[in-house]
Amino acid sequence: MTTTDRTTSTEGLAELLLNSTGEGIYGIDLQGNCTFANPACVQLLGFDTDDELLGRNMHNLVHHSLPNGMPYAMEDCRIYRAFRVGEGVRVDDEVLWRRDGSSFPAEYWSYPMEREGELTGSVLTFVDITERRIAEMRLRDSEERTRMLLNSTGEGIYGIDLQGNCTFANPACVQLLGFDTDDELLGRNMHNLVHHSLPNGMPYAMEDCRIYRAFRVGEGVRVDDEVLWRRDGSSFPAEYWSYPMEREGELTGSVLTFVDITERRQMEVRLRNERERAESLLLNVLPAAIAERLKKHPGRTLAERFDAVSVLFADLVGFTPLAARLSPEASVDLLNDVFTAFDAMTVKHGLEKIKTIGDGYMVVGGAPEAIDDRCATMTRLALDMQSWMTKRAQHDGLGLKLRVGINCGPAVGAIVGTKKFQYDLWGDAVNVASRMESSGSPGRIQVTETVRDHLGEEFGLESRGAIDVKGKGRLRTWFVDSAIS
Repeated sequence: MTTTDRTTSTEGLAELLLNSTGEGIYGIDLQGNCTFANPACVQLLGFDTDDELLGRNMHNLVHHSLPNGMPYAMEDCRIYRAFRVGEGVRVDDEVLWRRDGSSFPAEYWSYPMEREGELTGSVLTFVDITERRIAEMRLRDSEERTRMLLNSTGEGIYGIDLQGNCTFANPACVQLLGFDTDDELLGRNMHNLVHHSLPNGMPYAMEDCRIYRAFRVGEGVRVDDEVLWRRDGSSFPAEYWSYPMEREGELTGSVLTFVDITERRQMEVRLRNERERAESLLLNVLPAAIAERLKKHPGRTLAERFDAVSVLFADLVGFTPLAARLSPEASVDLLNDVFTAFDAMTVKHGLEKIKTIGDGYMVVGGAPEAIDDRCATMTRLALDMQSWMTKRAQHDGLGLKLRVGINCGPAVGAIVGTKKFQYDLWGDAVNVASRMESSGSPGRIQVTETVRDHLGEEFGLESRGAIDVKGKGRLRTWFVDSAIS
């Protein structure tokens, strides 16, 4: 190939690179006048063609003012550091100005250009960082412009050939992987070096590696559930993107961009723990079905009418005078012991604890979710509670007895309020159940006629006759002695 051919090829490749990149790129001479501008530069600055830029002073045109609107003297401009001090500069705290007078925050790199050893100006690459995203690297033959992009990003980036060997690595990649220079990576198999094992430490076969999907199937992949390994043997959770690289239509390997997501994972764990803790607390104060509805519809009033529920109230007879003799700690321990046992029995029978009121205990069957044989199930719970209390009394000598009342009928269930809320029931059926407890006898289970009719012959029942019930007049009630079957 002749020198002319090589020059033509290089110029064509440079033009292709300039026309295809999404970053704005323009060149300036030593007076600051534009010598070339790529299509992305023209578009980002709000012009129609590069003719509107060529030969014009780019500082006066697009870099004349600071972010606060104050004039930006050309002699202070950091873009010109490239040829004033003979080295590149990177700036991310200034703005560039569009033709329409608006501005956008920009990150730019300015590097000197030389021809035959003589400084001729500088080339500037810039990106709009209003909605910054990871740049998709399009590697071409222009090593200088590629290196400008690679050296400026905080994400780790490296390239691999079709055998998985490193072809380049940017400084962030070297640092994140714990190496000193890219020479320690170049030519080495990156899978064996930094991607050899799964998060659990098991070997990760190279043929299964998702990084290589980029050139195996010819499309990019994104992964955020694996780790990369540092030189010192430690690892970190990483999110990475792998995209195929082509040259003149031929696949040559892939380029990988990665970030250390240790802090993100720690935050996710904290958020997950807090969410699980919140859900656990929610389930401790609300029925599971209601808690689920509340999560789906926060702030909404959740009220529902039930045609038939069974309601139980239980009271520890003699607890109040006993508590006066006990220490506060002993009183609380006693209640906690009793109600913890009742909680387990309630769960076993598939019923729903509503609340405790002092030394009282309330349970519902059939709300917020329907159950079969709600009256019989509630009565079995009451018998279990009485049996447990009787056995306890035989050992502790405290003389406590349980008085239980059960009723069934329609009710309304709802959550009221937005702070310290709880699920509760209202209705005549609830009120009568409470009266069954308060008018009952210690150590007995008193039920209404409605409950008796639902129980049938399954339980041993003793008629108490008619009693006066506040707000209801005289009602016939029964005591439950035992379950026959």
